[in-house]
Amino acid sequence: MLLYRQVHGILSGKPPGLVFGLSVAYVLAVATLDWYTGATIVLSVFYLPAIAISAWYGNRLLAHASAVLAGVSWMVGTRAWEVNGVDIALWNAAIAIATFMVVAKLIADLKQTMAKFHEQATTDSLTGALNRRGFMDRLNAEIELQRRHGLPFSVAYCDLDDFKEINDRLGHQVGDEVLRTFVDACRGRLRKTDVVGRVGGDEFALLLFGATEAASLDALKKLKADLLQKLLDRGWPVTISIGVVAFATSPANAEDLICKTDEVMYRAKRAGKNAIESMTYRMENGPGVRTLRPDAERGTSTLQSMRRK
Repeated sequence: MLLYRQVHGILSGKPPGLVFGLSVAYVLAVATLDWYTGATIVLSVFYLPAIAISAWYGNRLLAHASAVLAGVSWMVGTRAWEVNGVDIALWNAAIAIATFMVVAKLIADLKQTMAKFHEQATTDSLTGALNRRGFMDRLNAEIELQRRHGLPFSVAYCDLDDFKEINDRLGHQVGDEVLRTFVDACRGRLRKTDVVGRVGGDEFALLLFGATEAASLDALKKLKADLLQKLLDRGWPVTISIGVVAFATSPANAEDLICKTDEVMYRAKRAGKNAIESMTYRMENGPGVRTLRPDAERGTSTLQSMRRK
């Protein structure tokens, strides 16, 4: 298990070409051992890791190429023609290649199936956005990335005002269309790298990579205007309250982060709804008592950490 984690840490996310290059190097190393040991010692099973790596971290084409390379390398490495003749050596190599290709297909199929299961487990089936679990996973990954590299990001918490009245007056089918309209508006206005998650019935969270408070506000104002126009065009009396926090540093985990963003969203609710409230979270002095300090711009504040005296 420890070896798997180490290999996964090295190969995960690497370009397929690099993965295939490592597989080729491994196959050639095993073939070299085969050359020195000959046909007496069977090493064919040791070609399988290269095929598995190409199938899991590369793609099907590279996995099948690794299978063919492994079969040919096995034949050449063992010098099988010297023992059984060329015809039998070619036959055995063909059988080896076929076996290796079956293994490659099984591993690639398993990878595809697991990817589908993961997508189903982390995607909201109604809107196509991430569900709460999927969004929190992405958020925790971003928190870890910020701790390593110090990259800023912002999170917005969005609540559709009076959404229950839409369901009660116009029906759940219209309510579902409103939710899908919100996600479509996000995809049309936000960057492709930004993440949309449905974290409650009518509540959504947005992860804006590398965005400061000012940049987040600018993007969210445009998103809000687009969304309200779409809703108005269809005669749906829905507005949206948004709380956005720019994180110069991160809280302990995603749950704490979401709670802070949710608090800012409720400031917009208490201010009369259909508004955007923002703040910047920064722990400058280490852990301690966190206080809110209003900034010069109305509706924004900075969350700082103050040491206990």
